[in-house]
Amino acid sequence: MSSTKKQINEIVRGLREDRDLFQKDVAKALGMTQQQYSNYESGSSEFSARYIALLAGYFHVSTDYLLGLSSFKYRHETLHELIIPGCTAEDLLNMILSLSKSGRQNAVELIKLIRLKEKCNP
Repeated sequence: MSSTKKQINEIVRGLREDRDLFQKDVAKALGMTQQQYSNYESGSSEFSARYIALLAGYFHVSTDYLLGLSSFKYRHETLHELIIPGCTAEDLLNMILSLSKSGRQNAVELIKLIRLKEKCNP
């Protein structure tokens, strides 16, 4: 088994498990049996380009993410979606990138603190 194939399988399994889905749920969305899907996820069979595209749509992630080519899991269209009124993800990214190196570091630290606070106080 190639390392890339294993990586795709691990990524797909992780996405499924993160969403508390069963193999049969994803198999149904792909139009196959649970056993067929299990073979793909376990690495006994390789995902075809068609199934990779379908999985990307189903999980709302990019094909580059599924293939392990990018750690940015969201589709590029996500950058143009509003994350708060008047601000897209692309706007936020541009704001962060326009900061100095220390400013970007401060922004990252602030985001980490907010995430920690939200995790502790859901």
